[in-house]
Amino acid sequence: MYESFAFQHYLCHLQLHTPVRQADDSDFLDDLNALRRGVLSHRLAYSAVINTPDEHAVRLFATKRAVKLYNEHQIACLSGEEHTFATKIQNLTPFSCERGRHNGNANKNNK
Repeated sequence: MYESFAFQHYLCHLQLHTPVRQADDSDFLDDLNALRRGVLSHRLAYSAVINTPDEHAVRLFATKRAVKLYNEHQIACLSGEEHTFATKIQNLTPFSCERGRHNGNANKNNK
């Protein structure tokens, strides 16, 4: 998804190593880790029975491939005309990213 020159060289790439929002909910973390491994706990299986399906619910997938397939299917189901919106990217964070990781002559065609 982020394969273009601009995404690779001009944006900060961060990876969270600690699930801070769920740090105090060990049951939730255990359930997420089980789902990632393809294991459905009794508690989650039961909650699926009592909760009616919601087409707008957040979906969790174990792999990027599954996410991509789902997103492509959802996009294919959209009707109407495609629109493109231009924007300016502004760094609102209190730190700056390293920007010169590439040779200045490399990728001249990707400006």
